[in-house]
Amino acid sequence: MRIRSNGEESEARDEGFCFSLQLFCCPKLTWLSFIAIISIIEFIAFFISIGLYGLSNEKFLAPDMRSMSLMGAADAKSTKNDNQWYRIVMPALLHANLEHIAGNVTFQLIIGSGIEYGIGFWRMAILYILTEIGGVMLAITFHPESYGVGASCAGYGLIGFLGAYLFSNFSYMSRKNFWQIVWVWSISSIFVLMN
Repeated sequence: MRIRSNGEESEARDEGFCFSLQLFCCPKLTWLSFIAIISIIEFIAFFISIGLYGLSNEKFLAPDMRSMSLMGAADAKSTKNDNQWYRIVMPALLHANLEHIAGNVTFQLIIGSGIEYGIGFWRMAILYILTEIGGVMLAITFHPESYGVGASCAGYGLIGFLGAYLFSNFSYMSRKNFWQIVWVWSISSIFVLMN
């Protein structure tokens, strides 16, 4: 509790900026949640990838592409011909630059913490891993000539889960207003077009 200048106790919450930001963006986030653990692992992998071959001059704090390839960037040729099946899972832990990892981690913390609160640790882990594997397999099927890194596949899987949950439980959420339905379809269409 804070004490006012006249000696009385204030009813204002006593919190710092970071805690206030956490309460605003992802109020259900804890250190032991799957989404927090995977985010920490992604940052560790990012710093390891920078440490292997240094920085690339292409973007701000971008690891050299040799370290990305060594650590398991999605590559259709290596996956198929050399039986390097770990390349289907590892791209979720690798990121192309500082912007990339910051955007992916922020997105998955905001979206994923609420989902994990609703479905639990293990279901969240299964959802995250399966959507990442499915997204990487789809990417290397349609773009076999390119490398891929990042947790965007899992992020879009989380959006897909939220969309499926929203549409399957729409009537239970007492959302019968016409403009709410228009809003849901508009947001869904924007996410589809962004992909």
